[in-house]
Amino acid sequence: MLINLTNHPSERWQPEQIEAAHRQFGKVVDMPFPEVPPDADEEWILQTARQITQSILTRWGTGVTVLVQGEFTLTYALVRFLQQQGITCVSTATKREILEESNGTTIRRFRFLGFRKYPSI
Repeated sequence: MLINLTNHPSERWQPEQIEAAHRQFGKVVDMPFPEVPPDADEEWILQTARQITQSILTRWGTGVTVLVQGEFTLTYALVRFLQQQGITCVSTATKREILEESNGTTIRRFRFLGFRKYPSI
């Protein structure tokens, strides 16, 4: 099972990403990535990461993979805590495509290429 711990609900994923997730992980469950206040300190980040890690352990145990993408410091803490519990963490590998329209408008798209495992440190 893949826990989608991001701000991007799986229902809005590109078809290629949905297919890859089901093929690699089976079921996908969305878990919204929390809003991180701009004035959040290190203790807030650590406490929030511990709470989310405990919530995942309580609800699903260690036999899951977690897609972790969000605010950088919380993402870092979450990946570290989850890995310490033996939980695999992944990110998405994407290709950024920039299209320039004739009217000067720039459109940015991210094309899904796969899931990339966070390295264990």
